[in-house]
Amino acid sequence: MFKRDTAELIEFIESSDYTDIIFDFDETIVQLLIDWSYLKIDREQLAKKYEEEEYLKENGWYAFDKMLVEKYSEEWKKDLDKMFITAEENHFLGLNENTDLIHFIKENAKKYNFYVLSNNTQNTLYKAISELEMTKCFHIVLWRDNVSAPKPNPEGIETIIKSQKLKKENTLMIGDSETSDIAAAQRAEIDSFLIDMHL
Repeated sequence: MFKRDTAELIEFIESSDYTDIIFDFDETIVQLLIDWSYLKIDREQLAKKYEEEEYLKENGWYAFDKMLVEKYSEEWKKDLDKMFITAEENHFLGLNENTDLIHFIKENAKKYNFYVLSNNTQNTLYKAISELEMTKCFHIVLWRDNVSAPKPNPEGIETIIKSQKLKKENTLMIGDSETSDIAAAQRAEIDSFLIDMHL
């Protein structure tokens, strides 16, 4: 699967029969400007806490996070959530807008049912959505604390589908990450679109 730009996304939606559209947030609707370098330090401290320094060094952060979620479950999720909350609350620098997509969402909020499913935190999401004057555009906004495990776990998508009584064939997931957003959509058995807002 290859990434496509915002114009291609809008054309795809307008030419399709999707009525319910779930968006990732960061690097999709906006680019959140957060100094993520602090996560490297926090992740190394967690590796030391769990005595998994070698695993992190040999396999990288994505495999490391996945391994800890599977191996340490709820204890790790609390540590991971705390790590992201700290980074987003203390190192949030602003945002870059995907202006074309934001305009499309605002103009079509009555034509489609829009939702947000993000691995970001509540404070970050509501601050950004409020700043963008988009609070009335989305039927549901879910963040990492709303689910037992973030994407690529399909729980967030399934929660939206179940609570809104959506039909899977009418539902589309849009995001920038093949290993997170698209993988979650595949597990939830809905269609997806991989976007690069910078193209």
